[in-house]
Amino acid sequence: MKKEDPSLSSLDRLEQLNKVVSANNTDEFEFLGLVITEMLRFKSPAGGSGAWELTEDCKIGKYEFKKGDKVVFVIHLGLHHNTS
Repeated sequence: MKKEDPSLSSLDRLEQLNKVVSANNTDEFEFLGLVITEMLRFKSPAGGSGAWELTEDCKIGKYEFKKGDKVVFVIHLGLHHNTS
């Protein structure tokens, strides 16, 4: 465990956090890494995939597509959102 920096005691919590944690050292904080990973899963910055052109007719769930159709998978509308 790291020894606490005495210069932090005069700072409020937000100032302490800004001084101690940066994008370059988040891997040193296991729980913080788990929180960041969960938020990226739940609220992904990548909202969907690129457009895919189908090379053959296919059925995905209840949807039927024809060869040449273009599809985009929109991730943020339900992939990681279990409402139950």
